[in-house]
Amino acid sequence: MANNLFPNFLVDAGQYEESERFWEDLWGRIDPRDRERFGWTFPWLGTGSPQIKDGNPIFSAVSPTLRRGVRVIQEEPIGSELDVQAWLDAFGGDADDPDRVDELVISCVLSDESSRIALELMSRWVRCLSISFESDDAEAPLPIDPETPPGPTNSVSERSMETHR
Repeated sequence: MANNLFPNFLVDAGQYEESERFWEDLWGRIDPRDRERFGWTFPWLGTGSPQIKDGNPIFSAVSPTLRRGVRVIQEEPIGSELDVQAWLDAFGGDADDPDRVDELVISCVLSDESSRIALELMSRWVRCLSISFESDDAEAPLPIDPETPPGPTNSVSERSMETHR
């Protein structure tokens, strides 16, 4: 059972703002040296007009140096189960387009557990490390030990990133 945070964020403007601050604070927990080294900035994508606050994105960041981005989509809770998905996407043109940004997309119902998973994924992406999309029986991404070298069975390589776009 997940402890959902700000469950009424889509209908309560105060909760929406609290959700935005939560994601910014979570981003702040990523090592600032890594964010500075690769030139990460936020926000990257607009969060919608004042009238459109649909949670897509609730948070975004970009590194022009790495040509990588992060987009977080916060979903409305339907139940009390953990609900988090992540995938790789591309923003912009073809692979050789200098303006293209490879993005890590995290879509979740905000909870204590989903934020922990999101932080782990974002931290690895910011540091230019590979990301595992393996899951346990509950379909939650498994944490990856940063000291364990990525292998073909537990990480997404550059080649597999290309085939999943």
